[in-house]
Amino acid sequence: MNALAVGGTSLVNSALMQRPAGSFFDALPAELTARELEPRYRAVEEALTIAPGPGDESNRQVLAALADDRKWKLARAPQAIRWESQDASRPACIRCNRCMVSCNVGAKQSLDLTLIPGTLDAGPALRDLCAVQTAESIEGGYAVRFRDARTRRAEIWRAPRVVLAAGTLNTLKILFRSSVAGGLGRIERLGQHASLGADTLGLYRAPRDVAPSAIDGHCADSLLEVPDAGGDREFTVAMLTSPLLPRSSLLRRAQGRRTLSMVGFGRDAMDGRVVWNGRGIEVRHKAQAVVGRILASMDRTAEAYGWDKPHRRHDPAQPKRPWMSVHPMGGCRMASDARQGVVDFKGEVFGHPGLHVADASVFASGPAAAPALSVAALSWWIAERIAAEAGRAGA
Repeated sequence: MNALAVGGTSLVNSALMQRPAGSFFDALPAELTARELEPRYRAVEEALTIAPGPGDESNRQVLAALADDRKWKLARAPQAIRWESQDASRPACIRCNRCMVSCNVGAKQSLDLTLIPGTLDAGPALRDLCAVQTAESIEGGYAVRFRDARTRRAEIWRAPRVVLAAGTLNTLKILFRSSVAGGLGRIERLGQHASLGADTLGLYRAPRDVAPSAIDGHCADSLLEVPDAGGDREFTVAMLTSPLLPRSSLLRRAQGRRTLSMVGFGRDAMDGRVVWNGRGIEVRHKAQAVVGRILASMDRTAEAYGWDKPHRRHDPAQPKRPWMSVHPMGGCRMASDARQGVVDFKGEVFGHPGLHVADASVFASGPAAAPALSVAALSWWIAERIAAEAGRAGA
């Protein structure tokens, strides 16, 4: 199951905006470096006013002791949330922990409240509730076929440049359909170097002497960064110590009121494939061994808190397939040439001038972090390149 939304997953994620591991930049094509991307990361952080929230000192003391013992790095969780406000029309976080399912008070700095309104002020038109089917080559550019859910009519827009930013699976679906059933033509290496993300969720039961009020708060407070043998980050464990969906009757019946959670973001091998089966796309992705190591680290973290034993134990040496995936990436890999990927360092599809991709499908490596900040920074970079080329061409 995948979804469409103006503003992407920023509408429903925990607003965690974390910098990636160093290996993320190492995998990019030589034409694009971490130094060149740095101003774009800073621009996104400033635009979304990213900052860590108010800390829980007792919580931090437990994690600091664990990090010191395991030689892990402890960090505050940077989030796109308005923590303080003097403006009644722009409320601050009330620590209700509803971040995972949007924000009831409007304190989350999601893209529909920040970057998108600023973009619309510059003149573009926004057509929501439209599902793109194909992008086909025509003289002077591309014809984009889509269906308007309001009118239930199929329409076509024509443009000299097209940017696909529909999210990894939707972007791949559009490109495969365009290539196989439409008039776009073959795209070499489309769907290769894909991943469902080496991310996983761990659920734990808090002891009965922990009152429900003690486990309320905002969605993420602290991050534990676990290094690999070379000192780079292998994965991150984010503390979602409050119930994942507070006051949810469904989860209360399924897990109990005192079920606490952690989520891990791993550095994926990016060795999966997305293929076209004649009707749609299929994701073929091997289980990642790093997931087992993430779950083992979550178990150690739960033990440091004195929480009840985890529901299950894991052998960190064995690959484990996550029971859910919220961060698919890759399949339109950014590379130096068409033998290695689908788009160049400007996000332009090889062999298709004017057709760009700007979402997590261009990732060449997993970030070992929540990917939202890297998606935004890379998209910012790509948008600058498109604007510069359009200015030179006078269009």
